[in-house]
Amino acid sequence: MMDQIQNCNYAVELGKQLKFSLVGIQGKDIYDGNRTLTLALVWQLMRAYTLAVLTRCTDNGILATDKEIIRWVNEKLQSARKTTHIRSFQDPVIANSIVVLDLIDAIKPGVINYDVVTKGRTDKVIVIK
Repeated sequence: MMDQIQNCNYAVELGKQLKFSLVGIQGKDIYDGNRTLTLALVWQLMRAYTLAVLTRCTDNGILATDKEIIRWVNEKLQSARKTTHIRSFQDPVIANSIVVLDLIDAIKPGVINYDVVTKGRTDKVIVIK
């Protein structure tokens, strides 16, 4: 148990070194399964990884700003004649993932099967074979 908590403490320490916002989070919280605090760390890890990948995709290796990424997303959606758009990474329209699916389809047309996509919350269960 102590080794596991120590590993969790190390993960939090690495997050702090990466300048993540981890106020009030300790390794014990992760070990205890505190979902909210664990997700705070996981989301920041995912964002850091995504931004690192995007940086490697640029010609000059300079990290794109949130504003530049949002502009690119909206330009891509518009050029593909999608009606969706986002205002920020906290935009509530992202919650149902339709805008994400539209972006994927704008990048690689035809890859999304919109026949199995629902427009919101539903009890309908879709089985893909």
